[in-house]
This record gives sequence, structure tokens and C-alpha cells, in this order.
Amino acid sequence: MSNFSTKQNSTTTTAASSTTMTERKGTTELKLTPVFLHVYVIDHKLNPPLLRIGVGMYHSAVEIQFSDAMPREYSFGVNGLFQNTPKQGCGCTYLKSILLGYTSLQVNDVENIVEKMQRDRYNEEAYNILLRNCNHFTNEFAKLVVQYKDKEGRKKLRKKKRHVPKFVNRIAQLGSRFACFFPKDFLK
Repeated sequence: MSNFSTKQNSTTTTAASSTTMTERKGTTELKLTPVFLHVYVIDHKLNPPLLRIGVGMYHSAVEIQFSDAMPREYSFGVNGLFQNTPKQGCGCTYLKSILLGYTSLQVNDVENIVEKMQRDRYNEEAYNILLRNCNHFTNEFAKLVVQYKDKEGRKKLRKKKRHVPKFVNRIAQLGSRFACFFPKDFLK
């Protein structure tokens, strides 16, 4: 059982669509599972004017649609890493989903990656709105789990590839240049 918290929204929980791709490679079967980035608009009074000038505040999470389990959405916040029902919860407005690629990892492999990330870099004490937020987590997590660009497993991805579009974390990137001017309590 994992150490990170699980938040389930009691409204509608739907089973994962059967989108796991299968490809024969020699004698072994490669099961590929889609990995999505979900982008949410943060509901804050300062956000509408920021969105108009292209530097809105966004929350992001990564969903892995395992065929043998419920879909899982992983994210990071002020309370550390958590798991949510995809496209629900987190107190933000869902904006869109972006297919990042596919993974051949199983549920236990992903849970181990999440637990290691929580131990090493993404615990509740490490959260910083400008320097280590949900968007930093989703980019790093996607680099670890997304292995293939296409559903046939032909295009292997490089680990250095950026997975989260730049607009998602633009305001934190701009703000990080001025982090020294903010009180430490403000950034938590």
C-alpha cells in the first residue's frame, strides 16, 4: 500500500476505458497504457486578468489509464503527493487533457516511482509555489513514466524530453526570478 494520500470524489467514478494498446515484439507482448496530462485553471480572483495576458495560474496532474484498475491521477500540492479521481476534485476547474504518450509500466511500478518521488523530492515540506509545485512534479513524473510516443511502441522517448507545455507553469517560472523578494511563508 502506498504512503501518499488518495482523494476520491464520491460523485461519478467511471471505470477506465479499455485503451491499453498491445503490440507483439518477438515473443513477448508489450502492453502500453495511455498517459495523459490534465490541466486545470486555478480558481483565484487574480487568475482571470492573468489568463487574458497569457500567464494564468494552472494546476496539473498525470493520469495513467490502467486497464486492470481504476484510472489514477497523480499530483502534488501543499499536503504532498496525492491521488485523485481523474478530472475531478483538486478544487480547480478542468481545462483540458493532453496525451503525453504511453507506458509499459504496471500499477506497482508506478506506485514505487510515486513513493520514491515522495521520499526524495515531493513531500509536503518541499512544496514551494514557485520552485517546486504541481507542474514541476507532473513534468518530472511524466519523464519517468512515459516511454513511448505512439501506441505501437515504435517511437521510444528520450528521458530529457519536456512533457508539460510551457504555458502551464509560466507564471511560476516568471515568479521564480523574483523569489528572493517574497517572504518564505508566502511561497509555501
